[in-house]
Amino acid sequence: MLAQGIAGRTPLDIGAATIAVSIVVLLGWIPLRQKPGIGTIANVVLIGVALDVAARVLPEPRALPWQLLQVGIGIASNVRSPTNRPAPDTAARVLESNTSKRPP
Repeated sequence: MLAQGIAGRTPLDIGAATIAVSIVVLLGWIPLRQKPGIGTIANVVLIGVALDVAARVLPEPRALPWQLLQVGIGIASNVRSPTNRPAPDTAARVLESNTSKRPP
């Protein structure tokens, strides 16, 4: 919602606004001494790009059946995996665990 509001009031599109908000949130990790992994950074970029592509390709959902279809797709994409995490979160954690260096 914040990114949508920023996109409506600035020259940024929804994807760029989402990426900008995500970067600001990640900057908030600095005082907490947290370091984002590759999965977190990939998630920031992929979500922003996916929003831009979807906004350009998909029609605006004016009809109720189209709105319900999009809600159903959103719900289905967050179905819990065997690890009991939403599928996108699981994918990001797997990517991060397979690419991050392990301490000696």
